Amino acid sequence: MGMALDPDGNVVVADSRNHAIRRVDPDGRVTTIAGGGVEGVRDGSCDRARFAEPQGVAVDDAGAIYVADAASHRIRRISPDCVVTTVAGGASAAGEDWSGTFGHRDGPAEQALFREPSAVVFDHEGNLLILDRGNGRIRMLSPDGMISTMAGGSPLPREGYSQANHGHRDGYAQQAFFFLPGGLAIDHEGSIFFTEYGGVRIIEDGGYVSTVLRTTHVRLGSELSLFTRGIAVGADGALYVADPYYDRVVRVTRDGMLTIVADGLANPTQVLALPDGSLLVTDSGDNVIRKITFEGGQ
Repeated sequence: MGMALDPDGNVVVADSRNHAIRRVDPDGRVTTIAGGGVEGVRDGSCDRARFAEPQGVAVDDAGAIYVADAASHRIRRISPDCVVTTVAGGASAAGEDWSGTFGHRDGPAEQALFREPSAVVFDHEGNLLILDRGNGRIRMLSPDGMISTMAGGSPLPREGYSQANHGHRDGYAQQAFFFLPGGLAIDHEGSIFFTEYGGVRIIEDGGYVSTVLRTTHVRLGSELSLFTRGIAVGADGALYVADPYYDRVVRVTRDGMLTIVADGLANPTQVLALPDGSLLVTDSGDNVIRKITFEGGQ
């Protein structure tokens, strides 16, 4: 379940298992914005629209919601007047499943292809950054409606990902390799952070990809597990990472130092940093959103 704040301070949630986009207001009231119950792909008014395992959400300054609709391989948009449209993905492609088409293709948004997009976030220029999990890449939807590959690419596909190329290598932009990227965040300076199988990476100004923290095993201890997912940049500038394998949330500094901030959770998958320094965590195993506050603030 991805989360984002809208301009009014509401938390917008991608409720993947219910195929719905929900809203939690500051008083804790939950309403369904669009979708729900039935998995599918249908644009139109919010009460008729259908989603297929939406995993990531981002909200623009006008209040429009952008959805990484993973199982349909599309990016969807919910307008402020509650009309759902497909803005990218789903064109004719090299692969097809029940929900539509998938693959990797840049160009005009209506012709672009994705495979299991799982997270979205806006950068400071108004571009929508898209974590294309199945293709092992970070893509970008520009305001003029063009899709481009920002980073990621590998020479050898791995078994089970015939449409995707995966690996691990730092370097500039498309020289870097990613393996099953999961979460996506951006800081106030424009640096982009993402989790992947085995670690946390950063894309700095100029497009260079480097490793913040990496692990190669799953033994329980003070380290990060292989199976990281959601990531957020906290008010203190540190990174907060959901680690569903260890059932905890950890704090990671820019130099790779790790501390546990909450454990004993039940498959936490996403983290949202709030302006007051607290965190929201989607605790998927218990089907709840939990709040983490810090004594004295951050």
